[in-house]
Amino acid sequence: MYLSLDNIANGLGLEEVIEYANLFCEYILILEQPLRWWGVGFYAYFTFSLWNSVEFFIALTALGRIVLTYTLGYSYSFAVVSLRVTRLVRRSRGLTTYLRTFRFSLPALLHISLVLLLVFFIYAIVGMTYLGNIQHGNNPNNPNNPNNPNNPNNPNNPNNPNN
Repeated sequence: MYLSLDNIANGLGLEEVIEYANLFCEYILILEQPLRWWGVGFYAYFTFSLWNSVEFFIALTALGRIVLTYTLGYSYSFAVVSLRVTRLVRRSRGLTTYLRTFRFSLPALLHISLVLLLVFFIYAIVGMTYLGNIQHGNNPNNPNNPNNPNNPNNPNNPNNPNN
């Protein structure tokens, strides 16, 4: 809910409230990791569930954001906040189903993208083979030729609006 305050922060001190709430959530997220390691065990934490690895990655990015923000002044807080939303995915059966379907269709999407890239490459080769030898200015009657006196962008054209 505090993220919605970002749009109405008009110098009323709300930006500081948002930043402190963000830091509070990130500190809780970071401090939660050693407690989980202690409760489950370090090795079992990473081998039991893939979601534990995702949450560890989110905690690392939160720690990186804190370090970069307060040492170098560089901030990428929106990316970290949007990563925290992924923690909700494992609790929602519908979102988990959508993500699993997307994961299974990813190889097919990659293959389709490669076929499209190959088609674009073939058209580029054919276009350069047949149209690559056309010199600029060889066709003075072409309206797209900047040297054409009837071209409205030609500075010598009396109908040029920039004259």
